[in-house]
Amino acid sequence: MPNENVDSMVSSSSPVPAFARSPVLEAEVILEDLTTRQHLFPRMPLREVLAQTRACPVAAQRAMEWLGLDGTRAIGRVKRTELIQLARSLHRFWKRALAADAESAPS
Repeated sequence: MPNENVDSMVSSSSPVPAFARSPVLEAEVILEDLTTRQHLFPRMPLREVLAQTRACPVAAQRAMEWLGLDGTRAIGRVKRTELIQLARSLHRFWKRALAADAESAPS
């Protein structure tokens, strides 16, 4: 997968957030990013780490709620299995949200 800056495709005047126009990140890419951030910033709250990723914030919030994860918990305290579940859930909720938006958009 080429390393592209997806945010460069969205103009600053666009009312659509960058995550809405970017392709859905694969679960493995999300997991890799979360793992890297876990090692670099172990004391940062999970909610802040997710806000810094390119992932959809609504999907991130839903994934945390669905898994029962506390957003104020330091990412360094999150177990590997929880990170895997979070990445997969975030990917799934993000894909569903985009599919629902596409269905509800007027043709």
